[in-house]
Amino acid sequence: MTVDPMTARRRAIFAAARDAGLDEDDRRAVQLRVTGKPSLTGMTLTDMDKVLTAIRGNGAARSARPVGSTRAHVGKIWALWWSLYWLRAVECPEEKALNAWVKRQTGVDAVRFLDHKAAIAVIEAMKAWAAREGVEWSSPPCAQADRRAVLDAIWAKLLVVNRVEGRTADAFLRQRLNLPAARWTDRQTDEAIKLLGRMLRGGDGNG
Repeated sequence: MTVDPMTARRRAIFAAARDAGLDEDDRRAVQLRVTGKPSLTGMTLTDMDKVLTAIRGNGAARSARPVGSTRAHVGKIWALWWSLYWLRAVECPEEKALNAWVKRQTGVDAVRFLDHKAAIAVIEAMKAWAAREGVEWSSPPCAQADRRAVLDAIWAKLLVVNRVEGRTADAFLRQRLNLPAARWTDRQTDEAIKLLGRMLRGGDGNG
């Protein structure tokens, strides 16, 4: 029985992660780092090849593991960095750029070397930066509400430059991404953020 290429890549990624000693959180951290997508769902073959190369190559997967801080802290830092990229607050979403910013802030060479206290400080600094870009963080913190806050901030920026119309992004996104009228999943909200982010950064959202 012939296995389609997408399924074959998924299996290869899972196998490579097991061989590298990565659990699901570690694997997702690598996926977010190299593609900007924490989940394999919605990835292209090219995205999956990047993930597979990162897991297999030169200990790159293991380098995504935190030392001192937790995986949750590292994942949050990466999510915030990508949010800042889609908000057009930073020019490069790559690891080298993030590590350079972290070093300027803390004196620590890379995200993976942050201890617990430094990781928290970095997260708070990034949230403050995003707030200056228009993100209204939820209180108390709520992951889904915070995703929505990033989305709304990008939409507001698009309104300023006359790229979109409408008080909210909901109708536009439901049409473009075939989203339900009810509450969106985290993955659907992430896709919506990327679509609007690409538009804000000068693309048409189709890239």
